[in-house]
Amino acid sequence: MEPQETVMKMIEFSMESVAATPQELHLVPLGRWADRDFEVTVADCEAMVANFERFGIRLVVDYEHQSLNCEENGAPSPAAGWIGALETRENGLWGRDVEWTQKAREMIEAREYRYLSPVIVFDDKDPHSGELIGCTLHSVALTNTPYFRSDLEPIAAKRGGAAVDENNDNGANSNSDDKEIRVTEQEQQALKAENERLTAEITSLRAELAQQAEAAEAAETARMVEEAITAKRLLPGQKEVALIVAKQGKDVLEKFISASVVPDLEKKQDVPEAESKGGLKYEDLLADPVRMQKMKNETPEAFEALRRAFYGGE
Repeated sequence: MEPQETVMKMIEFSMESVAATPQELHLVPLGRWADRDFEVTVADCEAMVANFERFGIRLVVDYEHQSLNCEENGAPSPAAGWIGALETRENGLWGRDVEWTQKAREMIEAREYRYLSPVIVFDDKDPHSGELIGCTLHSVALTNTPYFRSDLEPIAAKRGGAAVDENNDNGANSNSDDKEIRVTEQEQQALKAENERLTAEITSLRAELAQQAEAAEAAETARMVEEAITAKRLLPGQKEVALIVAKQGKDVLEKFISASVVPDLEKKQDVPEAESKGGLKYEDLLADPVRMQKMKNETPEAFEALRRAFYGGE
């Protein structure tokens, strides 16, 4: 699994002081821990149980998270024990049917190891299908640097400082647990920065595409105007007006071109002294620029009314 796809949290707490090695273990408590910014819910525990049963193999108990570190340090990763079943209870996740190795049993009974550290993978994936399967329990480790006491209360100092157990044994400073978490946080920051970069790049590309689309539309309407002039559907003097009209869209431009009738300028035309406004249309004025200018000068209100009617009240 890729580190950026999952978040591992290590939680240490004490095994009860017993004469013999325990067959049941409280593996994961419920709650939220602000100093490491994570939360374990009942739903998380139920997902860990379901995924444990999904894979159908016993869960390893190792020493000091060596299952996580063996590829990096090259050292063996022997099992201290095996957990045969998981169960959600009112106070979190429990392991049952725990089978200990002889070496681990002797070390626990001699109190050479007194604490557990489960490794939780949030938003895990099935290693075979790549399917998102939610919360899984990767492994459990024997450790002597607990994050929780036996009553599951957080130790006063954070992992970065000196941790002390309930018997005032000397704790260890940051170890492989912290390294795993720090690496994950660094990768999360890198992913965040990459996401911001990609978002900015997408925004820039969208703006560029919009500009290209606008330029293409302007080129297309300019071509339509030139073709209309060549086909004598518009007068050269109407080009500027046509380009302005084109900014309202191709449909409006096509309507403008269709309504324009270029007169035969070689034919002598008589301009009447007075215009009869009855039945006069704006299309008639577009077809006769001289008549249009005359009406604009003499009866601007009537001209404006015809223009508005043609362009839909604009």
